[in-house]
Amino acid sequence: EMNPRNSVKRIGEELVLRCSASDCPSPLFLWTGLHDKPLYAKIEATASGSQAVLSPVRTEHENSYVCTVKCGADSTQVKATVKVYDFSSPVITGADHLMAGKATTLTCEVPRAYPAEYVTIEWLEEGKVLKEEESSTTDVAKVTSTFTFMLTPEHDGKRITCKAYNANAPEEEANKETDVVLQLQRLPRINGVLGNPGTSVLEGQSITLSCSVEGAAPIVTVWRKLGPDGQSAVVAQSQTLVMEKVKLSDSGEYECEASSDLGADLAKIQVTIQAPPTNTSIVVSPAAELTEGDSVTVSCTTQSSLATQIVLHRVTQSEERELVSSTGSFTIAPAQLEDSGFYECEAINEHGHEKARVNITVKAYPLQVELSPEQDTAVERGSSLVLTCLAKGCPSPVYTWKDPLDKPLYRQSETNGTQSHLFLRPVGVEDDKTFNCEVQCGKTLQTKSTRIRVYSFPGSPVIEGSGSFTEGQEVRLRCSLRDVFPASHVQIQWLEGDQVLKTEDADYSAGLRNLTSEFTHTARAEDNGKQIVCKAHLDMEGVPEYLKTKSALISLTMQSPPMNTLIVVSPAAELKEGDSVTVSCTTQSSLATQIVLRRVRQNEEREMVSSTGLFTIAPAQLEDSGLYECEAINEHGREKDRVQITVKAPPRNTTVMVYPSMEVLEGQNVTITCKTVSYPPPAIILRKLDNGTSLYSPNGTFELYNLTTNDTGLYEVNVTNDLGFETEIFIIRVGE
Repeated sequence: EMNPRNSVKRIGEELVLRCSASDCPSPLFLWTGLHDKPLYAKIEATASGSQAVLSPVRTEHENSYVCTVKCGADSTQVKATVKVYDFSSPVITGADHLMAGKATTLTCEVPRAYPAEYVTIEWLEEGKVLKEEESSTTDVAKVTSTFTFMLTPEHDGKRITCKAYNANAPEEEANKETDVVLQLQRLPRINGVLGNPGTSVLEGQSITLSCSVEGAAPIVTVWRKLGPDGQSAVVAQSQTLVMEKVKLSDSGEYECEASSDLGADLAKIQVTIQAPPTNTSIVVSPAAELTEGDSVTVSCTTQSSLATQIVLHRVTQSEERELVSSTGSFTIAPAQLEDSGFYECEAINEHGHEKARVNITVKAYPLQVELSPEQDTAVERGSSLVLTCLAKGCPSPVYTWKDPLDKPLYRQSETNGTQSHLFLRPVGVEDDKTFNCEVQCGKTLQTKSTRIRVYSFPGSPVIEGSGSFTEGQEVRLRCSLRDVFPASHVQIQWLEGDQVLKTEDADYSAGLRNLTSEFTHTARAEDNGKQIVCKAHLDMEGVPEYLKTKSALISLTMQSPPMNTLIVVSPAAELKEGDSVTVSCTTQSSLATQIVLRRVRQNEEREMVSSTGLFTIAPAQLEDSGLYECEAINEHGREKDRVQITVKAPPRNTTVMVYPSMEVLEGQNVTITCKTVSYPPPAIILRKLDNGTSLYSPNGTFELYNLTTNDTGLYEVNVTNDLGFETEIFIIRVGE
């Protein structure tokens, strides 16, 4: 027997499966689970059989349990089925802070549900199903369902139910539900604002403003007074605002605000305080002191809660003249001197009137005239110059350019606003005068003057006359300077170095002048090469220093035969054979001069071809040694100079001759002759190589007398000078 055979247990409870056998004295019990699942049970033996204890019940215990009983060779099986469930009551959240007109989401949660896939959730309103949803989760899990809807005022007080059904639970445990009553929160609302005894009262009375408010508590009520520029000030923090002995400044718009955490509502009321005009003022903009030609606005302001008439008057000693104005302001443009005086504003309403005055002063234009360039400006003839006249303190000046005789100038001019320009282009000598700029501004007249000084000093002086002379000859030079102005400011000097030879000042002239100056001098020999300078200087202030002085020069040249004729050898007059040497000739002569280079020998003179007075010998040979001559020739005479060139060379082409022969008999004499090419002359030494015996010969000839066999052997002739040496070896054989 198996007891119980079919069980449905909640997770966490305890279940005992009992298996018993009858008619078997010694039964053997074996517990197994279907589907090869572990038992997860505690097996205990009892007096009547065996039992499997499932404590506490878990999801793993959902299975079919088989009890096998063996009795001897016989066996039998009995099966029990166990189902597991878990099911807690649902919980609804999200039902707080509900407001009509807004969407809300309610959440229904079953914290524990097994098996979850057998759970279905329904949403109901007053028994009417709104939504049904089956769980898609498995195993032991919480099951959640949401319901989103738009709140309306009709939802207030409605009951919303969440109903959960677990198909795996026992019938008495299969249904669980919970509900919530919707409580909508209401925004604060102002039903109206009132003034007592009204919204318009006399100055000095009292007034009470009330604000009727409804809505969910807590609600904060605040009264504010609104300013004209949008600013506000809190005047009370309650539903009632009491103002005693009101003043005109209490007039205006008031605002009641009712607010809570859910929102706010506003209402406004206009309060009027009835009183005569106050704080009446007259304002002059931009200022009560102005300059003629300016624009000025006279405006009147007052404080009054009633319709008020504003009247503007011009007040003089003899009368009051009303200024036409519908807005309380009047503009004077352009202002004249006669507009100076008192101006009065009067504000009038049904309770009284009030006046205000202001004094307006109109001053003459503060005219200032500037003229550039300023006094005594030096300007070069032919250049361009612009005279600029600037009027300050005058909006619309009238310009007239005049000459020193107060006559208008009709040259090209241009006026642009507060500036006028007179163009002098090109500047001529006729512009050497004073220019006047006359400016008219209203009734004010001012004149500014500037002095233009024109100068013309365009080119350097030119010296005419020949600088070539012979000793004792009179040299006459003329210095010319063209287009000079003013001539009376020019000085011409003749100079030699720093020595002033002559100074000449020009006379006054009204226009351009060509100036000349002459210089006469008797030439001397020492004047040759001297430079005579003609310097012209313009002594005039304002002229740049580098333009004040201009000069020309001429060199004096004496006509004479060539002088200081010199022949030069470069790099040196003594050189080695194979080197290069240049022979050059220089002379001093003021005339065209012919230069001739020659090679001078005892019996001839050979001219060297040269067009420049230079001749190069390359490479130099011994035969190039000798005397060289330079001759300079012009129409007045000639002059010569000479130089000795020496070419040196080491010994070369050395030959040795033995007479009568290199083979002689004992007792004979031998003459040895050595010839070589070299310079300077070499030292010639004959040396017997085996014993070092040496002989010296100044002319290269050696005499050996009464030769013996001991004189047989090798001999060396050594030819040496400062630049090198050369040797020759030969054999002399002496026979018996």
